[in-house]
Formats: sequence, structure tokens, C-alpha cells
Amino acid sequence: MIRNEAEYRAACERLESIKHSLKLQSQSLLDRGITGWDLEEIMEPLRSFVLDIQKDIEYYEQLKVGRIPNACRFTQVGELLISLRIAAHVSQRELASRLVVNEAQISRDERNGYQGITLERTQKVLDALGASAVISVSPQVTRSGTRETAAPENINRRTPAAVALAA
Repeated sequence: MIRNEAEYRAACERLESIKHSLKLQSQSLLDRGITGWDLEEIMEPLRSFVLDIQKDIEYYEQLKVGRIPNACRFTQVGELLISLRIAAHVSQRELASRLVVNEAQISRDERNGYQGITLERTQKVLDALGASAVISVSPQVTRSGTRETAAPENINRRTPAAVALAA
């Protein structure tokens, strides 16, 4: 996930560089007589890498215009907090200032996807970004379309929660 403008610029430069390498590699293979399925099989990993970088860039660009996706699991809250910060046009430095913490702490938290963040800390980040969370809990539906009821001892592991953050 691209977390700031420097990473965005680096990703754009990396994408152009890889696209250029892709063209050169493809031409080199063609010059050696490798065509068709053989060429496709050789080039697929590089093309897949290009698509991954393009998706990261597109996702960041969507965040920059305020389009923040919803999440279906609490484990996605970290990514949503990062997305919200980007969509709010708040730098890591500014967020750190608002939370009265060191910028390195925000950088480390984001690099780790806010893994293990407490609800209290989540609320502080939301408050610092002028945002709120809406939480909706619903029964899990199996592939056959039937609702699955969790035993009380398993309720925390098997009940998904939808989390939406709003500015």
C-alpha cells in the first residue's frame, strides 16, 4: 500500500522503469525466436508485477480524491486508518502533531498496518482526523447461502464485522 506522496512518486517511476524493461525483454525474446505461449509464460511474472503496481497507484489516487473503501473485518482497520489519513490530505507529520506523538511512531504504525491497535488508540486517530466509525455486525453466511450460527465460545472468531470510516 502506498502511504504518502514520496512512495507514490517512487511507485510511478518504478512502474515506468518496469514497463520499459518489459518492452526490452519482450523484444529480446522475440529476436531470439521465442513467440506465442512460450513468450507469454516467460513474460507473465513481469506483467503481473506491473498490474500490482498499477493497482497500488490507482488505489492511492482514489484515496486522494476521498474514495475510501469499506472493510468487512476488524483486521482491515489499520488499512482504513491509513486510507482515511490520505483521503483527508493529512501527512504523517501532521497526524503525529495532532496526536502529540513522534512522526516516527506514525510511520512505524502505518508500516505495520496498525497491527494490534487498541480501540482507544483507534478512536484517538479517528478524532485526530475528524472522522467517525460505523460498526455493523451480522451473522456469517455460508457459501450455500445459509446463516451460520456460532457457538458462544467461538463468537469472537466467527462473527464478521463491517467497519466503515467517514470523514
